[in-house]
Amino acid sequence: MNLFKIKLLVICFFASLTFAGKRGTQVFAVSEPEKLKLKMSLVNGSIKVNEWNKSHVEFEFTKKKAVTSIVFKTNDNSIEVEVEDDVNDEGMPNVWSLFGDNSSDDEVDFVINMPYNAEKVKLETVNGDLQLKGNFDTVLESVNGDIYVEKDSGYARIESVNGEIGIKINKKLNEKIDLETVNGSVEIKVPSNTNADVDISTVVGEVNTDFPIGVAKKDFVSSEIKGKLANGGVMIKAETVNGLIRLLKN
Repeated sequence: MNLFKIKLLVICFFASLTFAGKRGTQVFAVSEPEKLKLKMSLVNGSIKVNEWNKSHVEFEFTKKKAVTSIVFKTNDNSIEVEVEDDVNDEGMPNVWSLFGDNSSDDEVDFVINMPYNAEKVKLETVNGDLQLKGNFDTVLESVNGDIYVEKDSGYARIESVNGEIGIKINKKLNEKIDLETVNGSVEIKVPSNTNADVDISTVVGEVNTDFPIGVAKKDFVSSEIKGKLANGGVMIKAETVNGLIRLLKN
């Protein structure tokens, strides 16, 4: 059985809802959107989070198999979502799941719309891409998948093992950006008037930037840049083992 849980701080009546079809939508009202925190872990599938000017959370999901059940359980201050795949397409027990087989048959793709002033989003996936557009404090992790974030401001911590990372800050860099991948490139876009401290390095790869930065180091295969953008400020930290890192102006 593949199982994941999502917990949100929300206000709603107790309910338990199960979806066995291949597509579905579920909406939950939120009494204090500014305190909303989303935490979600997924084995196979993608997660896309958007902000909107509404006070409720909306989940849209698409499943590869109809027999993969998504169960939403809610009480006064939380939502718990379980994904269960313990039968095959013919309705028989999924023997391979007993041996820990996490095949892509249990893939579920989510699109989540959240209030623009929600506090924090933490997403984890093993096999799948992550995409987020919003100013929430952001923590994203993927083993095999690309990650892309676009926001006006706010904290971001992003990690991937095999995948590319991209982040774009539209207005003001006011909190730390911390990016790390093993096999993949990293692209960072920030406004041209950004004040920040910079610590960027690759083991095998190059570092390119539009900005004049004080200290650059490069040997036969690795590259490193440490310095300041303008007067310095919050930290931009990025590292990869195998890949290119680019720090660019919007």
